[in-house]
Amino acid sequence: MKVIIATPVYGETISTGTHVSVLDAIRFFAREFPHIGFTTHVLSTSFFPMARNVLASLFLAEADATHLLFVDPDMSFSPELVAKMLAFGKPVVGAIYPDKAADFDAFRRAMQRSSNTLQGQLQSVRYVYDGDAIVGRVGKDGKREVDVVDGFVRVTRAGAGLLLIAREAFETIQARMPEMWIPEPKEWLRTMGLSEGCGYIQCFDMVPGEDGSHTGSDIAFSDRWVKGCGGEIWSCVDEAIIRIGAHNYVGHYLTHLQANAGDQMVLNYSSSRAEA
Repeated sequence: MKVIIATPVYGETISTGTHVSVLDAIRFFAREFPHIGFTTHVLSTSFFPMARNVLASLFLAEADATHLLFVDPDMSFSPELVAKMLAFGKPVVGAIYPDKAADFDAFRRAMQRSSNTLQGQLQSVRYVYDGDAIVGRVGKDGKREVDVVDGFVRVTRAGAGLLLIAREAFETIQARMPEMWIPEPKEWLRTMGLSEGCGYIQCFDMVPGEDGSHTGSDIAFSDRWVKGCGGEIWSCVDEAIIRIGAHNYVGHYLTHLQANAGDQMVLNYSSSRAEA
C-alpha cells in the first residue's frame, strides 16, 4: 500500500501543526505499519479546486499509489486518525473537522452544563458539513437514528481538507464520467507539474447552481461520487482535529453530537470487525 499526502497551499505557507502532523504520521507508519509507504506532494496556488485536480492527476500517474490523502495546510491531527481511515477500508473516507467559527450561544449553554472550558469548546465549535450531511433514518419513536460504525458515520458530503480517496474511486469516476478526464491537458496545466503523458482529472471542478453561484470543490466531488457514481462517504467523528489560524479551533465531533442531540437523535454504536 502506498499513500500520497497531497497539500494545496496558498502563498507557500503550511502551518507548523500540519507539518508536525504529517511527519508524525509518516514516522508512526514506518514504525507500526512498515508495509504502508508514504510520499508527499505540495502545490502552491490561489485556486484550490484546480490544485486538487492537479494533485489527484499526479496521484493517478503513479501506478503503484493506492490512496490519496488530502491534508489542508491548517489541519492538525493524530497519526491514529490516518490509521483508522485506512483501516476502515472504504473508497472515500473523511473526517468531520471544525470550521473556523464558533457558536457562542452554544458555548454559553455548554458552560451552564459544565465548567470544563475544553468540553464547552468541543460542544460549541462549528463543524464543516455536519447536521444534514449525516445519513440517518427516522425510528419508530420519531427520533432520528444515526449509526456510528468504528467511529465513522455515513455522510452525503465531506470536506476535502482531510479526505482519503482510494484509487478505485477515481477510476470509477473516470469510467462513469469520461468528460471528467482530459488525456492530453493543455500546456498551461503542465506548468502546474503534470509531466508528459500525465492526464488531468477534473472531479474537483466547481459546479454552477441555478442561482448563478458555484458549489465548493469538496461538495462537487462528493456529489459526483455519491449521486453520479452511487458511492458512499464515511467520516470519522471520534478523533480530535485542530484547525489552525489566528485562533486554533479544537474539534471532536462525537462530543458535539452527543451534547447537542438531545431527545431528537439516537446514536447506534457498532463495529464492522468480527468478534474474536
